[in-house]
Amino acid sequence: MAKSSTLSLHGYGILITLMLFHKLIPIKGSSYHDDCGELSCGPNQPPIRFPFQLVKGIHECAHRGYCLYCTQENNTMLFLPTIKLQVEYIDYQTLQIYLKDPNNCLPKTLLNHYNPFNDHYFTVSSSLSFFDCSSVGYRQLRNSYGSYQDMISCPIYVTDSQASVLEWDLTFCSKMFDVTAPVSAFDMLQNKLTLTWSKPACTACEAQGKRCKWKNNSTEVIECFDCYNERGLQKRITDFRSFIVSTTGEIRFLLTTSLNFFISLTLFNQISYSYRRFSSFGPAGHCGF
Repeated sequence: MAKSSTLSLHGYGILITLMLFHKLIPIKGSSYHDDCGELSCGPNQPPIRFPFQLVKGIHECAHRGYCLYCTQENNTMLFLPTIKLQVEYIDYQTLQIYLKDPNNCLPKTLLNHYNPFNDHYFTVSSSLSFFDCSSVGYRQLRNSYGSYQDMISCPIYVTDSQASVLEWDLTFCSKMFDVTAPVSAFDMLQNKLTLTWSKPACTACEAQGKRCKWKNNSTEVIECFDCYNERGLQKRITDFRSFIVSTTGEIRFLLTTSLNFFISLTLFNQISYSYRRFSSFGPAGHCGF
């Protein structure tokens, strides 16, 4: 009987070991990077996909000029070395990104940074004149586009270099300089800036129903890949993980049931052993003699 008890306890120990081993084996999540998916900073924000990269800091930016980040207000911003511009829309078909100055004063923002986009974007240059209108004293100039800009909060005004000072009501403004800039005067007044990128261009891949990614972590060469196959691989990984999770749940139930059985069996054996040992003494008063 002692041997049976020992075997029961041995089985109990094995079960405990199995359960601990089960707890020590984590089910690792997939490290698959979904290049077919789209990211976003929040509702009503532009979708982010190749060639743009959503990062938390400039140190994570692998391809300068194409890195975006989110503000605490869930606005999408373009990482640039000297200025901050908010992204309103990205057109992946025409390869254009639409920006605006979050402070609603694009002329002032571009005052000392005429073209910080040369390395990454194709821009159409315009000949512009910058005016300092801080002495005007009223909110809107008396011209056809006066309602577009608040002269109190944004006193830097921009026109085409050939514009008439009288026609634009700029007689109380001081001309600062003429410059070639990547934006038209009309867009400046509307606080918007449109940039076009030519490389990398993913239009050929997307015409085939595919997506793009950098080839071998290159910053120059791209390659097409099939989203259907990539998503199929991710689905198979997800299904396998689901199978593992459901299977371990069943194993856990079997282990618990078996553990309860072994505990009951051990207690039964101990009680039986004690009863037989007590019975071996015989009836009371005879002590088995």
